[in-house]
Amino acid sequence: MKYFTKQWYCDIRSFKKSGDHNLFPHAEDDYGKHYRQIEPYLSDDIKTTDVVMHDRKIEGSGSTGKDYYIYSAGIKLTFVNAEIPEGSIDALGGAYWLRSEIYMRQNRYEMHILFYLVNCESELAEIVIAFDEMMIN
Repeated sequence: MKYFTKQWYCDIRSFKKSGDHNLFPHAEDDYGKHYRQIEPYLSDDIKTTDVVMHDRKIEGSGSTGKDYYIYSAGIKLTFVNAEIPEGSIDALGGAYWLRSEIYMRQNRYEMHILFYLVNCESELAEIVIAFDEMMIN
């Protein structure tokens, strides 16, 4: 992740506790500039992903063939023809989706997702998923 990093999350928590505006990270503004450049190339489902998934508890994940799924409270994200680095996803069940970033890489999409892993001693984890298209059901 380039904008919504683990450090960003820690800074946001510090800002919320202290109210010190000097601690406020500007990742939203910086990512917004990047996002506006690629937005015309994104499907509606990709555009709404972070709004739909923000702070949602993940109930499960898995794959069928080359597609990867993430489930949360009646919502299913399908990453079509997904590539995920080996070992980057162990168990998302119980984790919370914090933020995501989307990139265009070699005619494919690449989504970086920051999770809060409640089951793993409250750690933060990032996964990267390269895919051809994404659908929300």
